Amino acid sequence: MTTKFVIYGQSRSGSTLLVELINTHPDVHCDGELFNEDAARIGNRVLLSLVRAFPMPYLIHRRRRADAKAYGFKLLFYHLPRTRQVMKILALTGWKFVHVYRKNIARQSLSNIVAETTQRWHKRGDDAAAPKGIHVSVAQLQREIEVRQRWRSRENDLIRRIDHLDLCYEDDLERAADWPATADKLSRYLGLAPFKPGNVTLKKIIRGTDDNLIENYAELSPLLESGEISSGYAGECR
Repeated sequence: MTTKFVIYGQSRSGSTLLVELINTHPDVHCDGELFNEDAARIGNRVLLSLVRAFPMPYLIHRRRRADAKAYGFKLLFYHLPRTRQVMKILALTGWKFVHVYRKNIARQSLSNIVAETTQRWHKRGDDAAAPKGIHVSVAQLQREIEVRQRWRSRENDLIRRIDHLDLCYEDDLERAADWPATADKLSRYLGLAPFKPGNVTLKKIIRGTDDNLIENYAELSPLLESGEISSGYAGECR
């Protein structure tokens, strides 16, 4: 019987890294954002709208096509028009949920601003470095934080009544040294054989305070290091 799982959360939370890590398990096939209108595998907009409205047949098709012992996909909380109903159906039909989130909403917000500014959402391997000297105003960052705080409330509201595993970006994904422990958590929760996470090509775009990608990073630091921090549902990583 195939293990079925969902990587759930919101953008800039480490979900793409988590997909890459779990795909290094020999028994796993994990798709990305199947229902993202901009990144979906279905090029026909009419067909994509139909699939988003009635996703279960498509998920059954993707799972069978993957022909793996464990199949998963990434679902961001805003991908579907009836997300709550779909999540409930998934849970009732045996799908397991892995909720990935970031504690520091301010840094998550900054990451999203940089991605939208550069139109570069990820950096892999030998990709050229992102343009330097990006300016992000304090007001712009504050507005993005407010949006992300509202998103976090909605994200948590949808997952709170569904059994799930919480994974925190800062504690479980940010450092490669933490990946073996994260792999153990995933293996136990999904009922998979233990595995050693392999190499991934994903790289950080914003590496830290020594990065001159953002020209006024020092001006933003008080916000980034302040109380604009939020935990995931249940208040801590499990």
